[in-house]
Amino acid sequence: MKKNFTFIELLIVIAVIGILGGLILTAVSKFMEKSEKAENVRLMQEIQIGISTYYDKQGKFPYYNEGDSDYDLGVLDANVYSLIKEYVDFPDEYMIGTDLPADVWGSRFMYAPYTAYGAITDNGSSAWNPKKNNAGNYVQGDTFQLISLGSDNVLGTSDDIKNYD
Repeated sequence: MKKNFTFIELLIVIAVIGILGGLILTAVSKFMEKSEKAENVRLMQEIQIGISTYYDKQGKFPYYNEGDSDYDLGVLDANVYSLIKEYVDFPDEYMIGTDLPADVWGSRFMYAPYTAYGAITDNGSSAWNPKKNNAGNYVQGDTFQLISLGSDNVLGTSDDIKNYD
């Protein structure tokens, strides 16, 4: 005698498959998130190499406008990238046009050379207190800040990735 599945047995099998599918999708989503963050860190390391190499060769950090000494945090723009691109092997798929590097979420990186004594606070507001010499000019520090705004594209949130993390 041949026994067929009952409707209830069929619903139970579908429910179990649905639960397993949900668990798998959650695991894949978390893996993809970690993978995106790791790829973004790699992209930031590439830019850091370019900025550090420029600093080693020129004795100063690249500025938004050459000759400028603007230490404010801003987007890494075409002027800065043009100064470091000979030292950078940045993948084309993460470029906005030909002259702007972007993170894996399509946002531009934030960049500022340190004067020492300045940082971005957790709430995203600037807390700069740059050092000045006797003539009133900014004294350049020996490091810089590079930030990816993360998947939410908002400065000061928990998904931001900083070059000193």
